[in-house]
Amino acid sequence: MKITRSSKHILKYQTDLKNVLLEQLFSDYKEDLQYFVDLIWNKKIPLEKYLSSKLLPNNKIKHSQWKQILYKNASEIIRANQKRKKTSKPEIKNIGINIDSRLFDLQFKKSEEFDIYCKIRLPYFQNNKKRTISINLPIKNHKHSLKFKNWKRLSTIKLTRTSKGNFYISFVYQKEIDLKQNGQKLGVDIGYKKLITTSNNQILGTNFQQLCNKIAKCKQNSKHQKRLLLERNKQINEICNKLNINNLNHIVIENLKSLKYKTKQNKSLSTSFMRKLQYWTYPKVIQKLRHISEENGIFLEQVQPEYTSQICSSCGYTSKNSRSGELFRCINCGYEIDADLNAAINIRNRGVYNPSAVKVNLIDSVKIS
Repeated sequence: MKITRSSKHILKYQTDLKNVLLEQLFSDYKEDLQYFVDLIWNKKIPLEKYLSSKLLPNNKIKHSQWKQILYKNASEIIRANQKRKKTSKPEIKNIGINIDSRLFDLQFKKSEEFDIYCKIRLPYFQNNKKRTISINLPIKNHKHSLKFKNWKRLSTIKLTRTSKGNFYISFVYQKEIDLKQNGQKLGVDIGYKKLITTSNNQILGTNFQQLCNKIAKCKQNSKHQKRLLLERNKQINEICNKLNINNLNHIVIENLKSLKYKTKQNKSLSTSFMRKLQYWTYPKVIQKLRHISEENGIFLEQVQPEYTSQICSSCGYTSKNSRSGELFRCINCGYEIDADLNAAINIRNRGVYNPSAVKVNLIDSVKIS
């Protein structure tokens, strides 16, 4: 199994002239990206994965390889729009520029002040010459990027710019990981009051709800709220890192896609609760669990969440009346258990066998006395 990671580096050591050229690149790229999106949308050029630069018209950017990058980006945007079944034409707002190996070179100089120099060939030509203008960007490594020093660096980079005008460059790394063949299967319930409850009764993040409540009380987009949002993301990482993954080869979680949208349709929930819920960011929890699983050779599976909190993990009887707050008491067999633990066991049992494993050992249900 191949896993992919990225490292993001600020570009702040280049000269003012290079900053001007980067500003011009982002401005022209954004305009031309919208230009190509419009052409594809109006069927003036075909929607393909790749298209020869000879078939692509000139606008701001006339460099053939850069036009191919623009077309590829525009076609990806159109396809994503079609996949979501949107009927309106995409409008370009924020952009990231993916540059392939044809247009940049990397130099590594450990003895100097900077660790990496990235030479980018811009889509602009020197006066009265056919040669393009190039800029050399000095880059420093950081703690996160050094984790990937033994990984394979992919032949692409990404340039981004924040609303404050700061430039960043991202590198992509890849590593081959073998999935574990033997181990146990673990079900993980992701919740609002308890961030993580596992089928072997490990409970993590019992105070996470309090942080979400603090964020909800802050003024929208205030400095205090932004600090708390950073703290929230930090806590998610710390909580997920405490997950006991010893002897595991299979983790099962719920597919919570569109959960917040479905929750909004429930008119019985108060506005104040919905405001708090929007800061419960389950996608970040799922992403972190995916990273942990990949890096440790554990198969991660997502299953449908329907009725996992209503099914009795002992007898299999389903009723919404069996759950009362934090307690699950089956109205059929009388089995009592923590409601989130019951859900985690059901999630685990809903997972299929790991296709790469010979056998998956199920964890016995835990009864709360």
